[in-house]
Amino acid sequence: MDSRKTWSLAITAPWGVGKTSFLNLIECKLDKKDFEIIKFNPRDSKSYKSIQEDFFALLDSKLVKYDNRCSNCMPDYMASLRLIDNRGFLEKILNIYRIWDKMSLKDKIKRVFAGLNKKVIVLIDDFDRLSKEEILEVLKLLDCNAAFTNLVFLTAFDKKQVNCSLGRENQTDEAFFVDKFFNWEFFIPSRPYVYIRKYLIDNIIRILNAKDSEEKEIRDSINKRSNFIQTYLPTLRDAKRYINQVVSDYEIVRGDVNIEEYFLLHLIKYKYPDEYNKLYRYEFIQCGSIFSDTNMLYLKENLSNDLPVLPILKCLFPSIKEKREDKYCHIFEKQSFNNYFVNQIYAALRIRDMAKVFDDDVDTAYSKIDAWLTEDAATKD
Repeated sequence: MDSRKTWSLAITAPWGVGKTSFLNLIECKLDKKDFEIIKFNPRDSKSYKSIQEDFFALLDSKLVKYDNRCSNCMPDYMASLRLIDNRGFLEKILNIYRIWDKMSLKDKIKRVFAGLNKKVIVLIDDFDRLSKEEILEVLKLLDCNAAFTNLVFLTAFDKKQVNCSLGRENQTDEAFFVDKFFNWEFFIPSRPYVYIRKYLIDNIIRILNAKDSEEKEIRDSINKRSNFIQTYLPTLRDAKRYINQVVSDYEIVRGDVNIEEYFLLHLIKYKYPDEYNKLYRYEFIQCGSIFSDTNMLYLKENLSNDLPVLPILKCLFPSIKEKREDKYCHIFEKQSFNNYFVNQIYAALRIRDMAKVFDDDVDTAYSKIDAWLTEDAATKD
């Protein structure tokens, strides 16, 4: 890039695609011998009125190690922009012609930049999380106030969100208002979804420290339902948030629920929490009757096809006409249904506890079984 001008580069993509990760990867690739990297987050400023002051203070602190002239002229330049006012009255009078000569001060700073043997890269993240006033302050920096020689701004944002924050008056049907402030734009390419699915599988297995049959069941369950996974978790950020939710809940009922059904249910919980709560209140399902299995839960007939979670519900619950021989621990078994929602096992023996009798010595195993046989519910389990 031509070092005699300022560059404003836009890294754009929708929410959750990986803009911050992309900036971090760029930073890793930049050779520190050729670039001075400055990371500036306007959200750290106490108010939108201090954004420019905070930026120039950060810029000054980074560049003074190369040229102490920055510390001499940067405060004056900041004052010329009416960003700071910490001079005494007499000093203001004596230096007023110098302080308010904005263009002369700017030329001095440009010469400092031009004398550097490296480019200065400013990374700005979370631009699309700013308020309208904060966005406009940053744009002032990009447009003129910080337009110095040898300076490159690299700003990552969701363009649609930024223009929504700025309001309809700052855009037309043909163009976005922010376009005029960037002389180059790079739209982050989509990644093949197979990588997001692999990330999901690998991290769930790692966090749960799953082994052998459980690991295989996790892999098979997610791969089998990849169409739902991609629809409900379209971005890497969605996958990360889903992992945080499902793993912590699953750990509590681990071994007492069907993995595939639990993961499907949590897709509903993640994407459609209202429908998740309605399901728990039996709004989509019904108990069996004398004409069906009274210990099973069936999908209600005539549910609207517009119900967004209907495809998953059809996987989780049988129709009233279906027969299921294997019911134990499935979500459609009446006794097991609550286990999928309340993150606790009530009025039933834990499978993990029952499994322990195979690891104990025979006398301890007999003792445990004898204790369980005193309770009807435990005997049934």
